[in-house]
Amino acid sequence: MKKYPVIIIGAGIGGLTTAAYLSQQGIPFLLLEQTAAIGGRCSTRMINGLKYEIGAIYVGGGVFDHLRQTFGVKCHTIPVRCGVKIGEHIVSIPIGLKTLWELRTCGVSWWEILLFMYRSRILSDTSTFERYESIGQVFDKIVANKTMRRFFDVTVGVSGISPYCLPSQSLSKKSPIVKYKAMNPEYFPGGNGKISTTLFDLAAKNGEIVFNEKVNKILVKNGCAVAVKTNRGEYSGDVIVSNAGLRNTVLKLTDSGNWPVDYYEEVKEIKTTLQVANIFLTFSRSFKIPKEFAVFLVSYDVNKEFQTLEKGSFSSQSMFILHVPSNIEPYLKGDCRATLQFYYPRGQVTAACLDVQVQKVMYDGLEKLFKGFSKAITSYTVYDPIRYEQEFGFSPYVFGVSPELNCKRFPNQSPITNLYCVGDSVMPEGPCVPQAMDSGLDCAQLIATKLKIINM
Repeated sequence: MKKYPVIIIGAGIGGLTTAAYLSQQGIPFLLLEQTAAIGGRCSTRMINGLKYEIGAIYVGGGVFDHLRQTFGVKCHTIPVRCGVKIGEHIVSIPIGLKTLWELRTCGVSWWEILLFMYRSRILSDTSTFERYESIGQVFDKIVANKTMRRFFDVTVGVSGISPYCLPSQSLSKKSPIVKYKAMNPEYFPGGNGKISTTLFDLAAKNGEIVFNEKVNKILVKNGCAVAVKTNRGEYSGDVIVSNAGLRNTVLKLTDSGNWPVDYYEEVKEIKTTLQVANIFLTFSRSFKIPKEFAVFLVSYDVNKEFQTLEKGSFSSQSMFILHVPSNIEPYLKGDCRATLQFYYPRGQVTAACLDVQVQKVMYDGLEKLFKGFSKAITSYTVYDPIRYEQEFGFSPYVFGVSPELNCKRFPNQSPITNLYCVGDSVMPEGPCVPQAMDSGLDCAQLIATKLKIINM
């Protein structure tokens, strides 16, 4: 077997970040990717001859700060604003003074806004998160106006789970996720896939990257990860890093006997959130939409919808998110393109049921967003989760957010010596792309320190 200091499984953001950092430290590695593409849930792909975002459609949380400061990359980005359709008006995310003014145009009085701000003082009291178990319960206490409540429910709902199922601690100023909330989203002209290609270029300077090679097994000997077995052969490594997902790494790539029983059972109990159906569409450039927004969200009754989806059915109306890159890159020629995503029920649904829901979203939903929008659509292609995974190599989790946002985070270093995990379900907590990058950096720094000590 050919031997490497580090073997990395998967060229998602976590794996690429780990590889890029190790490359800058002069540590050789082998990166194995089972598909022909990089980036995982942060990719820009060609569909029907046009470029679309898949997975994460807007990115913030310090990703570009890491590229500029940690990796020394000069990158120009464009600020992104998201708009939530409330009645006849659009309310802005990230939340700021502009958001409060827009809520006023939706019929929320200044008194109701001031009352909300006054009641929000309880968020600085640690006992609040002992008294109220979920974010939904906290909202019940501090948000009295129905319009404001709808806005806050949808901002939480994009995480793929009801506010009543998310721990209240996530609202605490001491919560690790708060650092991400303060960082506004940005866009890489040309597509978010440029984040992946930038990391790839950094990694390729001092490492070997192989595509279309799937890791079937991580080989463990005497409690230590020593090699990987792929569809082409075996490679030994001093350190193994898996960006294949913690559940997949523990439950499929290794044997259960390799793990402490408590750890194995805890990972086994991780519950993924809902997947999404994706629609990649084009619409006439003659149809005008507000240029200050690149992403639009339309919601109905978020909590009721989650209850229905968990039972295995579509709700009567689907919350959806629409990404329109032509609002950021107006120089693009031809029809405008957009990625539309909406929640998919737990389990499988029939093709007929999906088609009915697609029609509801494409016509009733888009008309609710902008009158006349559905008539401006010139083409569209639907990807259910099965087709999506077959073509892209990974599951379409909700709006690109990590599927275990509401669950415990596990350390990068697993109980198996020399086996590390990055990406989904590991520390720190946060939205998928920023969290994957942070976990990759944390992991790479641990490995670099470990290998340098060994070689001293």
